[in-house]
Amino acid sequence: MKAYQLKIQIQNSHPPIWRRIIVPAGLSFSQLSILLNEAMGWCGYHLTSFEFYHQKIRIEENLEEYDMWGWDEYEMLEAGETLIDEFLDDEQWFTYIYDFGDYWKHRVTIEKVLTDYENHYAQVLKYKGDTPYEDCGGLSGYYELLEILDDPKNPEYKEMKEWTKNHFTEEFDLERVNAKLRSLYLSDKVSGPMTQKEIYEEILTKSCPFRKIDVEADLPFTDTKDWEKSGDEVEWTFRDMENGVKNITLREILEECTKKELVETAKILHLSGYSNLKKEKLIEHLCVDLLDRDVMRKYFRFLSKCEIELLEGKENHVEIEFQYEGYDTLLAVGYALYQSDWAKGYVVIPEEVKKAYFRNCDDEWKKEAVCAKELLMYLNCAAEIYGVCPMKKALELYQRDTGKIENEFGMIRFYEDVPENKKLFYINEAKIVLKMIGEKSMIQEILSMHKNFDYYDPTMEEIQLLGTKGYFLFDRELNQLKKFFLKHGEETTEDAEDLCKRVQFLFRIGGQIDDVMGMLEECFMGFEEVVMNQKQMNALLEKLFQVMQTTRTFVLRGHSPMEVMPEIAKVVEKQKSENNVIPFPRKQ
Repeated sequence: MKAYQLKIQIQNSHPPIWRRIIVPAGLSFSQLSILLNEAMGWCGYHLTSFEFYHQKIRIEENLEEYDMWGWDEYEMLEAGETLIDEFLDDEQWFTYIYDFGDYWKHRVTIEKVLTDYENHYAQVLKYKGDTPYEDCGGLSGYYELLEILDDPKNPEYKEMKEWTKNHFTEEFDLERVNAKLRSLYLSDKVSGPMTQKEIYEEILTKSCPFRKIDVEADLPFTDTKDWEKSGDEVEWTFRDMENGVKNITLREILEECTKKELVETAKILHLSGYSNLKKEKLIEHLCVDLLDRDVMRKYFRFLSKCEIELLEGKENHVEIEFQYEGYDTLLAVGYALYQSDWAKGYVVIPEEVKKAYFRNCDDEWKKEAVCAKELLMYLNCAAEIYGVCPMKKALELYQRDTGKIENEFGMIRFYEDVPENKKLFYINEAKIVLKMIGEKSMIQEILSMHKNFDYYDPTMEEIQLLGTKGYFLFDRELNQLKKFFLKHGEETTEDAEDLCKRVQFLFRIGGQIDDVMGMLEECFMGFEEVVMNQKQMNALLEKLFQVMQTTRTFVLRGHSPMEVMPEIAKVVEKQKSENNVIPFPRKQ
């Protein structure tokens, strides 16, 4: 059967405390949490959380009850209703947090995806380090406790010795742990979503193994049925996904949407008079308007390369790894449908949409689409480079490189036609403002800084690279940083370059060393070892300072800090000479 080999390690533990474990596929995150707790030696009575940093997703239980935590930037999913496969198939690592008080933070690396695992239960293959005492104050409290226990003369020694003697945390015993994991095998019995508490109650009162979780929303396919309709509901099922999906219609996609979603589609496409219609009438009108020549030509200008390839290809579907992997513009308004079975995901497009595309979007339209995307790239890049700038400045750059003249009034109409997911900016009083700059006070602060010097004029090459790849050229400093990541971490060349791009981005938006170190703590696989080695740490800080000095930041009108604030060089040299330690979150 399918399974995952994971390495779960308590972050910042020295010497490292970790377990290598194999878990079967098909589990819910509530079930996975129980297995991870057993593997680590945790008793399991504290709250838990899974964090997927790259996707900005957090998975917990009882979300309504614990909504007070307020993780605004993360999408929240219910652990008992979410299966692990769709995440563990695609991710390289994630964070597991046990006990929101002591905050035991684990980095879980997905080392292998196994297809021929013989068992239906989890097992620990290898381990290092005993389980820390629970309720001791987290990692810092645990190390403080160990220091006390190592010193019989410490005034707290007797009390702490007695506390640990009577503590419920047991010494880690590999055979005992694996025996417990064998009893938690994944049976053929099926259950609806279950919380950890419900699962533990079954284990304790009935000695039940794990049940397979049937999450209705995540099981849209069967092997024996074609499209089935029951009243107003449509059950999406596919016969033979491997050989392609046939006969899907635009109406069937729209029928899957709620009335609110259909009205939102009409708004996105700038269609009026839809909000008062009943759902059936809404669908009738949208089936016509979505295929209309003017509607399609205007909206399709901003499709991605892969979306165009799907429209022009022979097949009406494409297999993808993630739901919004470059196809979000088509999916957003119902031109396409995303569906998945246990192993694969597909974007499917009705034949009537493909035919309408060839009918409406000719060679003349393709030239218009190229120009529209080019103009959008310059507006997005101006927002990224400057943070806030007059629309006139962005249009000057566009005219400089293309020779085309656009006016500000036309840009407002153009802005309204661009799908929201394609815009990195909004327009405020004839100014382009980067979306991530939401507060008026921050806008005024940036504008105030801008008064002190002229705008930096990026080259055409810089704009094209930023607009298509999302970063500026790799200069000498950034390449030196990449070499450092490759030498001192476990990253591939691609991963090391991705880390460099993240570093550059954080500096570009005005981030400081603390911000970058916080990101590296989450993403750099060699971070903990570097932190413990003073020589390596100094080398990393020096390289980060060099990148910061050469990065063009939007708070400085696209200039590097050294171009407008040379006094930074003096500060850096002083810090180097004094061998100061640069503070950053949770480190010294």
